Amino acid sequence: MRNEITLGAIFSLFSSLMWGATGVWINYLNNLTLDDILFYRFLLSLLITGIILYLTSHTLTLTKRAIGCGAALCCYYTLATTAFLLADMVDVALIVSTTPVFIMGFERFKGIKPSLNKLLGAIAAFIGSTLVIVGSAATELSVFNSNSHVMVGLLCALGAAITMAVFSLMSASKMVDASSVNFWAYLLGFTFLLSLSLPFPELQAPTPQQAGLLFALVLFSTISAGMAYKYACQLAGPSTAAIVRLSTPLLAALLSFALLGKGLTYIHLIATPFILVGVFWVIRS
Repeated sequence: MRNEITLGAIFSLFSSLMWGATGVWINYLNNLTLDDILFYRFLLSLLITGIILYLTSHTLTLTKRAIGCGAALCCYYTLATTAFLLADMVDVALIVSTTPVFIMGFERFKGIKPSLNKLLGAIAAFIGSTLVIVGSAATELSVFNSNSHVMVGLLCALGAAITMAVFSLMSASKMVDASSVNFWAYLLGFTFLLSLSLPFPELQAPTPQQAGLLFALVLFSTISAGMAYKYACQLAGPSTAAIVRLSTPLLAALLSFALLGKGLTYIHLIATPFILVGVFWVIRS
């Protein structure tokens, strides 16, 4: 049992690092539109996953839970990609880290009453997220849009936190196959984007450098991260996986500083303790 929890924590840490790196890939893909990035992300992920399933003779799981998990993961990737494109990657990572608070909310809806620590933690995390959303939208412009769509990006990050909470709860069952969940997520995302662009999608062809970045985004921050987090929820449970994912804002900040040359602002320094302490209280209880 202990070995399973440890292994699950390692999987969650890996997914935390890979999802934290999403903002780096997208920052370097700033010449592509949101539609381009999402289309290529889902298309390449679908092709690579399909090839892997074929070569390994893996049988897809076609159940309501598998497709539901895939839909939740698809929504997460769509919202998170939008958020990282429009807002600061550290802001986005901080808000997405409030996922455990929403897990608590869903449990309360199911009749599980929260303890005092959970309630106080939820309030603290909510205050921190509010500071990030309001403060960043008021003082910063989006790196990629001079008209400042920061608020939209941060609200998408909040939506990503909610959908990740749904995915965490649904994917905890060992009856749901990780490869199948990822396949349905990519297929749903690709089909949806294709339906919006019929009869002919107007896509910008990526340069060789952009193609390499897209493959990195797909291999590391999409396929590998999605499967690792699914296994983390199975082995260690949603709560433990969410605890380890608290490292995402820190990892995102380190990657942002090391690769993009961006430092923390006073908003981060004020809001981070509220979010991290709040989520820790929620999980600890």
